[in-house]
Amino acid sequence: MMQKNKNILSIILAFLILPVNFIYVDPPNWDPNGDGVIDNYTFYANSGSITAKVYINTEDISNDGDMLGAFGPAYDCPTEVFDQETCILNGELEIRGVALASEIPPELQFLAGEGYVFNILAYSNETSGENLSFKFYDSSNDLIVDLDETIEFISDMTIGDVIVPQIFNGSYESVSGCTDSLACNYNPEANNDDGSCYFAQENYDCDGNCIETIDCFGLCGGGAMIDECGVCGGTGIPEGACDCDGSAFDCAGICGGIAIFDECGICGGSGITEGECDCYGNVLDCAGTCGGSAIFDECGVCGGFGILEGECDCNGNTFDCFGECGGDAFLDNCNQCVEGSSGLSECESSILNIPIHVGANLISFNYLPIDNSIDNVLSSNNQDFIFSVLGEVNSAVNMGNNTWEGSLNNFSFEDGYWIRSLNTTSISIGESYPAQQNLIYNLHEGANLISYPFNNPILFENAISDTLLNNFSAILGESVSLVKLEDGTWAGSLSYFESNRAYWFIVDNDFEFNYLDNGNSRLNTHDFSNESIYNQSSVQAFYYIHNFEDLDLSNGDVIVAFNNDMIVGSRVFNNLIPDIPVMGYDGGSYSFGYCSKDDIPVFKILKQNGEIVDLYGDIPKYENLEIFFINLFLSDDNSNLLNKISVLNLYPNPFNPLINIDFRVPFYDKITVEIYNLKGQLVEQIYNDYLYEGDYHYTWNAEEYHSGIYFIKISSLNYSLTKKITLIK
Repeated sequence: MMQKNKNILSIILAFLILPVNFIYVDPPNWDPNGDGVIDNYTFYANSGSITAKVYINTEDISNDGDMLGAFGPAYDCPTEVFDQETCILNGELEIRGVALASEIPPELQFLAGEGYVFNILAYSNETSGENLSFKFYDSSNDLIVDLDETIEFISDMTIGDVIVPQIFNGSYESVSGCTDSLACNYNPEANNDDGSCYFAQENYDCDGNCIETIDCFGLCGGGAMIDECGVCGGTGIPEGACDCDGSAFDCAGICGGIAIFDECGICGGSGITEGECDCYGNVLDCAGTCGGSAIFDECGVCGGFGILEGECDCNGNTFDCFGECGGDAFLDNCNQCVEGSSGLSECESSILNIPIHVGANLISFNYLPIDNSIDNVLSSNNQDFIFSVLGEVNSAVNMGNNTWEGSLNNFSFEDGYWIRSLNTTSISIGESYPAQQNLIYNLHEGANLISYPFNNPILFENAISDTLLNNFSAILGESVSLVKLEDGTWAGSLSYFESNRAYWFIVDNDFEFNYLDNGNSRLNTHDFSNESIYNQSSVQAFYYIHNFEDLDLSNGDVIVAFNNDMIVGSRVFNNLIPDIPVMGYDGGSYSFGYCSKDDIPVFKILKQNGEIVDLYGDIPKYENLEIFFINLFLSDDNSNLLNKISVLNLYPNPFNPLINIDFRVPFYDKITVEIYNLKGQLVEQIYNDYLYEGDYHYTWNAEEYHSGIYFIKISSLNYSLTKKITLIK
């Protein structure tokens, strides 16, 4: 490595001895802020791009920290703005562009090979005819090499790419010698260490002169000193002594004195005072402990705790639920304070019966016995019709003879469950007690499978407070659903919550929830019943037909969903936006042939006169618990007319640092707008949500990103497009 600080003579010698195609330098000030673009690029009116590789002595030696510089004729201008009439050439060269070494990405190495390339943006105030020369900075050897090639600048030129780059060549002559600046024979012009370096002995210079202090023994660089007792190299007064004769300090600090510490640690003191029990003046407490804090408590016990927390007297009695100390009142299984002085009797149990149909039943329990284990609650399943139970995050399987195994061991009042049955049956539970009417549900972001704890049904608009409803996206029941539209209104087939039914609450945040028994009306819905032409599955999705008014539907027509030739869902039309439940295969024999993940269902209309009408459209792939908004058409031609998003304009391009993005959405769909770099890495997500049909405008601010090529990707559920943009700073 060349010496960083060189005097004028060494610089002159370097130019006399070495070829003129390279010089040793400190790192050049081509790019002070390290962003790969010259600082005064705004001085120039035109620019062009060169992607290049550099070979020195026919070898690719480029590495991290290396730079490529483009140079053109320098002008003297009276102002900071270029003017052809007032700016004149001064015969020098000025930096016109700079690039940092960039390693070829692994995914391109099979085409471009390994190594580094330089992507340089060159600038000029001429549109053409001006020649650019190039220099290469080798950071590992700290030298600049003049490159052989020159290029005529042409405005907006693009020369080379990562696969086929522009090649620049350069060379320099090897000078052998000692390159270690600490050696006695260091050669500042050498760039090839020949192993000839030699060094001065420790503590001596290259001429053999001692350069350190000579100690009291006469040794150069020795550390021996005359100690406080006059001995060369001596250790002085021994540790613990106070003079050279070995005397010690007493506790009073007198050298050779006789004072000592008493039992209380006082130098020359008289010890513990009579009547006290320690050196701090403490006395014995009631337990005989010196300095202790024990006292007699309210129950007359030395060091006792008195009446314990939760108790109400010294005999260990507690308050009962009626507030009487030592009373006999207690909370019964209905959570009421009974017996004792309450004047109330213990509540009686009830019998709960829940009908079960073939397939998956989405249920909850508003009554449960004290023993709420799955074995006890499902003890009436003596014919093994019920073969599995699925909770939100746990499950249990009937191994035969109503023997259950799995992670779901107990039922709760708060949770909902999929009860899967091979036949029509019922769940009968004796000695059951009701759930509390003020149950609190801790909902988490996403899908929550919860119960409905009341005996009587409640309309949706009366069950959830306005404040909490703002956190909801959708509610899914057994073949019924509700979804919140972009304008805040609700659409779907679920109109009320039913006793012993369960529901999927899809929410946007974590919060505490409880049902109301009244409220303001939010939705005028119709009661939809589950059609018997398919079996309910524990895997279901809902497809909302956004353009249902275009399908010539009449009240009572049935929209039927098929997977291949099997009916997997249906909905009777009632003049509202239809939500067709589509069943998926959940492992049960009743769901064989139902949709699997990524299947695409087909929809038809069964008219009241028996006519079957095929429907067409760009239908999203099936996925459990998803809600899709689709457009269906009466002919295949109509389904392809406006099914793709399109970019209307990207401007300006190139840009710095703002670019405007205008695009068109053909129908209500989930849209994402994202920015990616050349390595395929996601840089920023601009939008990710549903949009209605129409034209949209967004702006990307790339102020914090480097110059280069980027890509804008705009995607819908079933289509995406990508556009290239260029950031120039």
